Amino acid sequence: MVSAGCTALFNPARFVILSLEGPQQVFAGDVGSYTAKVKNRGGTPGTTQVSFYVENELRDTQSLSLKPGEISSVTTRLSFFGEGVVLVEARVKGGSAASLTVTVSRRISISHPPVITYIEFPSRIPADGTLAYGEVGFYDPDADVVRAYFDVLLAINFQPFTLTINAWSQTSGAFSFSIYCNTAQFVTLGVTLVDSMGNKSARRDFSFTCESVSKPPLPPPYSRFSGHSLIDEASWHYWRLYISAGEFHLDSALVRRTDGKNSNCETWLLTESDYSRWEINLGVTNLLSLYGWHTTSMPSGTYYFLIYNRRDWDGEQDKCEYWVEGRYR
Repeated sequence: MVSAGCTALFNPARFVILSLEGPQQVFAGDVGSYTAKVKNRGGTPGTTQVSFYVENELRDTQSLSLKPGEISSVTTRLSFFGEGVVLVEARVKGGSAASLTVTVSRRISISHPPVITYIEFPSRIPADGTLAYGEVGFYDPDADVVRAYFDVLLAINFQPFTLTINAWSQTSGAFSFSIYCNTAQFVTLGVTLVDSMGNKSARRDFSFTCESVSKPPLPPPYSRFSGHSLIDEASWHYWRLYISAGEFHLDSALVRRTDGKNSNCETWLLTESDYSRWEINLGVTNLLSLYGWHTTSMPSGTYYFLIYNRRDWDGEQDKCEYWVEGRYR
């Protein structure tokens, strides 16, 4: 028993790498599988660490347990970047190693230029800065359209522009664009698509007219009327108004009669013809009952706004006090 123990003590586990296998030609960006074959040449079971290196850079480490004389394999996956010849190694503790030289090449891919399938845009747009929207359809078998160039072929005052297209993974589709102009002119633009490899589509042209837009004249400024006074019974105060833009606004009309009969203090808005018959009160129409205190739809013309203190025939002379503010145009 003592002799056996001494034999184990002086014949420990000893691991050696017999071989390293894997692809020796790869493309940059590829991942390859590499297998190291390991044997325990010692007299006792044991566990070791198998490490994989690429150009002395540690990429992976795995544990492996073997009985005396047992052979087993460890596999890892390694990725490669750049170009050239690199050294791949598998190492175990104690110095045993195996290596491969691997040639890394740049992948040569065949790419295709994108194709513009259609362009939709109005033939006429206003030359007033209003945005007009269009759409470009495309087909790209490589699914990597990244930009669209809009070049000016004919114009008086128009600038070229570029759009960044978010069309990755789309072999066909469409993107929108917007255009505005402030100058009346005829414009022709040429559209070219570019993919991530720099491939360009054939240019496709479209034209449109920027048309002058006549702006409506600004309305005249408001004229204003106001007053604060007292009116005798059967009398009135009036304001003569010329309305050209159809607007009348009675912003404030407060009345107070000395006998408390405030309803006898009346507000009226009359046409010029009705005002001429106001004293005899024959068939006149109070336009406030038609339009209210605010309107923007009156026919142009001359009008009369008035405060009237209606007589109540009680033998007393009651006055009407008023506060009025308004505007019109």
